[in-house]
Amino acid sequence: MSSPACELCERAVPRLTKHHLFPKSVGRRKGRPVDELPTAELCGACHRQVHALFENRELAKRLDSLEALRAEPRMQSFLTWVKKQPAERAIRVRR
Repeated sequence: MSSPACELCERAVPRLTKHHLFPKSVGRRKGRPVDELPTAELCGACHRQVHALFENRELAKRLDSLEALRAEPRMQSFLTWVKKQPAERAIRVRR
């Protein structure tokens, strides 16, 4: 059985985390039920990097899809690098 793939970097990793493409904190303020917010399954490295680089307001306003995140220049350089890393490697994120 193969490992699931991160929807952002597309690496096969042992475990994925659920990332709310429209942040829960912003969605609640707008009266949207949390279980109706769009999500993506991300590896821990991508998930941490997204939250290290962007505030929830920015994620809600202009980075609320996988396509938008991939097109963001700061994420592009990270994704280019992380795709070359083994799935088992512990990855530290930087702002």
